[in-house]
Amino acid sequence: MITWMLNQMEKSPYYSFYQAELLARSKSLFKKLKDTGFLLYIQPNENGMSYHCNVRKCLECCPMQVHKENGKYFARCPKDDRVAPQPLTAEDIARYKLNLNVVAEKFRETNLLTGRPSGLDQHLFYLGEAQAGGLALAIILGLFSSPRKAMKSLLTLPNMVSGRYDRILVIFPSLEIADQTDLVRLEKLNIFPVNLDKKNPFTIDLSTALKKPPEKPVEVTLTPEEEKEFARHQFKSRITIEITGDIEKQATNILRVDGVKKVPLGDTPFALFLRLVLELRKGGDGCVYKGDSTHGGGLIDEGFLKPDSVDQDIRRLREPFITALKGLPPTKFIEVFKQKHIRLSTHPVYIFYDKNRLLLHENHKIKQLAKKLP
Repeated sequence: MITWMLNQMEKSPYYSFYQAELLARSKSLFKKLKDTGFLLYIQPNENGMSYHCNVRKCLECCPMQVHKENGKYFARCPKDDRVAPQPLTAEDIARYKLNLNVVAEKFRETNLLTGRPSGLDQHLFYLGEAQAGGLALAIILGLFSSPRKAMKSLLTLPNMVSGRYDRILVIFPSLEIADQTDLVRLEKLNIFPVNLDKKNPFTIDLSTALKKPPEKPVEVTLTPEEEKEFARHQFKSRITIEITGDIEKQATNILRVDGVKKVPLGDTPFALFLRLVLELRKGGDGCVYKGDSTHGGGLIDEGFLKPDSVDQDIRRLREPFITALKGLPPTKFIEVFKQKHIRLSTHPVYIFYDKNRLLLHENHKIKQLAKKLP
């Protein structure tokens, strides 16, 4: 019955069910779902409430209007006053809605999902996170009446979930996106649609999101001369950093660490990161003077650090990298080196970027930095 109810909710996420239609499908399941909290009773409201027409030989069968008189409910035909009001019992007008929070808990329990379920919008419901194939998957329930409406919403889905997910699996009760162009567009965003299993609706098939080969780590081998530079400047990191130029949501720039892990940076810390990259590409140890909180200078005068929050600004840049550095402390990656200087503690060969894409950035400061990159 859950599958059927979710199919009905694809027509409208606010779909409600008459008690009579639920009982007609299965009295035992209705009781079980009600007792376990899957069904939430909707308090009758005589204002604007309707009831399906049961007048025989009526050619229109329009919804009847429900009125309450002397504590009793009646259904009236909105078009023909000659039709006698139909008396209704409490069972006749009783309606229920499916509790998606309880549905989400069942999905979580069955598939060992982590994270907190929550509604993303009226059509998308975050169920939790799964780990499979070395990837973090965001599991989303989607309720749409057509592929066109689904695509309009799904293309914005990366903006709704945290950037720490490698891929997003969207479960539709019955809707199918068959257009290959649409499927390719979704795959480029690492979004993969799948349908509920008809026999085991709460068991999620994760294989659809795993068919696309995972990104492979970028392998970098330093030349003997570069190895000497690495040792001379006491660099700490050999992890590759790709500045992709991708923007997954407003003012959020995507870096890819070791070819696999995505790191999102807002425009302000991203500009600071590019400034450190620019210094690194000049040669030498990559150090940039932070500046003095009282007298200014360095990155403070350049507008990359604020005099009253220098340490906080640097910490905000480091934090998104914490889970991506494979055990290397972020303080060893973005390093205080020499008094009041910071740097990216890596050889410039490990840093990749798409200058042409960065030149199209809407942020003026980032665009100016991109122009200076070799």
